[in-house]
Order: sequence, then C-alpha cells, then structure tokens
Amino acid sequence: MVVFGTLTTHAVVYHALCLGLVIADVAARSYRIAFVLKTMHSPIPTPDAYSLTLFGDAAAALTPWRIGGEPARVFGATHGNASATASVIALGVESLVNYIVLAIIGIALALAFGKEWASLLHGSTHFLTHPITIVVLALLVVFGVFTFTRLPPHVARRAQEFLSRAAHQLRRVGPHDLAIIAVLSTISLVSRIGILPLVVAAFDEHPPLGVVSLASFALLNGQILTPTPSGAGAVELAATSGFMGVKEHTGAILAAWRLYVTILPIIAGLTCATFRYGPRALLIILRRREES
Repeated sequence: MVVFGTLTTHAVVYHALCLGLVIADVAARSYRIAFVLKTMHSPIPTPDAYSLTLFGDAAAALTPWRIGGEPARVFGATHGNASATASVIALGVESLVNYIVLAIIGIALALAFGKEWASLLHGSTHFLTHPITIVVLALLVVFGVFTFTRLPPHVARRAQEFLSRAAHQLRRVGPHDLAIIAVLSTISLVSRIGILPLVVAAFDEHPPLGVVSLASFALLNGQILTPTPSGAGAVELAATSGFMGVKEHTGAILAAWRLYVTILPIIAGLTCATFRYGPRALLIILRRREES
C-alpha cells in the first residue's frame, strides 16, 4: 500500500514500532485514569479504564476542538461505577498534570530544536502565500467562527468550573501520586510524539530527528486549537508547506501518520464503545451534552 511505502524489512520494523507506541500511549493513559480514580476512592475495573480511553479518543477525534472527548470519558467512567463527581474531578486532575508535562516537553523541544526548525521552515514559506493556501485558511477561520457561535452558552462555564475543581483537588493529591501521574503522562506524550519520526524513517527520509520531533509535537497539539475535527485541513496544510521537514513522500507520510494518530483511534474507540456500551453510545454522549 502507498500509505506504508515500500515495505522493506526496516520499514516493517518502523511501522511495528509505531503500533507499539500507539499501544503504549493507550496503556499509559488508561492506567493513569484508573490510578487517579483510585486515589479519589472511586476505582473502576481495568477493562473500563481502557474502554473510556479508547472511546474518548474516538469522540475527541470526531468533534471540533476535541470537545467530545471529556464527556465520552466521563460516561465511560460512570459506566464503570465511578461517581460522576469523582470522574469529572479525576479527569481534571489528570488534564492539569498532563498540560504541565506537555508544556515542559514543548519548551524543551523548542529550546533545543526551534532555531533549526524555523530555519527549515523559512525555505518553505512561499507556499503560505499560494492562493489555495489563503483560501483554505480563510475557510478554516470562517468555520471556526461559525462553530464557536453555535456552541451552547454553558460550555465555557462548565469548562471554567471543571478546571477550578480540578485545581482545588490537585492540592490534595500527594507528591508520590503526582509523580506517578506525571510519569504516565510523559510516557503517553513521548509515545505520541515518537510516531511521526518513525513514520518518516519508514519512508527512508532523513530530516534531523529534533526537527521532526518538534513538528510532531506541534501537529499533535495544534489540533486542539483548530475548529475542525482532528485539525482536518490545518494539519494537511502545515504538512504540505514543509512543516515536517521531509522532501519527498509528504502525502504518504501524512496519510500513514494520520492512520496511527486518527484513524486507528476512531476505529478502535467506536468498536470498543459498541461492544462495551452499546451501538448508540456516541449518540448518548451527544444527547447528554445537549441536555446539560
């Protein structure tokens, strides 16, 4: 398949490693939410921890700004007999620690490789003035404004309350517990960041590892800022403008990366939700968001 390039032995090894990183990411996040809920005295079974993680990934990937992920995970936690209050607080604590680790990793990558990456992008900025690029950016802005104005008014209020309660509860979590959560967050984030460098290597491209790692960090987390599901359009635009530092196979590399970070999570999450919660699980989540 074109997505996987020429399947030489070394390419197969790199793709196998990509799958390994996907599994490591899901395992780390599943254990993390199970651990946080346990510290909240509201434990859930291991299968439910994995189910809510996978379901949350699918819901996040299919909704603008990934806003469907948290309701899906809360639903999965309560399905595992965790209290709704504990579930919301646990996800908040988990998110705050994750964002702290994320910021540290991002700053470290930017300090180490930002100058080299910026220099590489400088030679590709001509693409940013292309009419097609301008049209795509304009459409993304229009879609973003439209989507934002269509959000229910309670969403911002709930997000503020969510973070406030999480910050309050975070002060009650012991240093040892925080360290465990931070380690699991690091494993998850590093696993996801490592996928793009492996995909690039599978296509026998050899840009600087630091540049590709920083690009991977930016592409993964930039999706949160874009109004389209999974950053569709914005990610592709960035990739084709030389964002990843590759010279050839850009489309195939992007497709393979999307397979690991977007398509597989959607398929796995919806399949898991169908068997664990029933085929109408996603509709239940959407209905609950509208009613809240």
